[in-house]
Amino acid sequence: MPLGISTAFDQNYACNTCDLTDMDRDEHLDRRTWRCKTCNKPVQIYLENENGDSYLVERLQACELKVGQFITLEYDISQGAFEVLASEPAMGKGNKWYVAFRRLRGQQVERDTHYNRII
Repeated sequence: MPLGISTAFDQNYACNTCDLTDMDRDEHLDRRTWRCKTCNKPVQIYLENENGDSYLVERLQACELKVGQFITLEYDISQGAFEVLASEPAMGKGNKWYVAFRRLRGQQVERDTHYNRII
């Protein structure tokens, strides 16, 4: 089961594949996978904080992140974007995944830990 991720800055959800905007979180969205219940594609999530900092993101698992992509922190989007420097299986750690981001320390996480990848 994927680990939870903060939804404090979530403003709305959309699926481009199904042409759904302002999706109902309970009816249209699988909150375990952050994918559309109809087409199983990642949904787009509009994040905004009280200071007006905003991002359009997809929630992807650590094992889905690619080097060169950018994420924003789930708990503080005001810190900006962090480039993915590494996303690979953790050496000798079973089902763990290693991720590293510019300006952040590398870490071993569960493969299904979700991150807000900036679109």
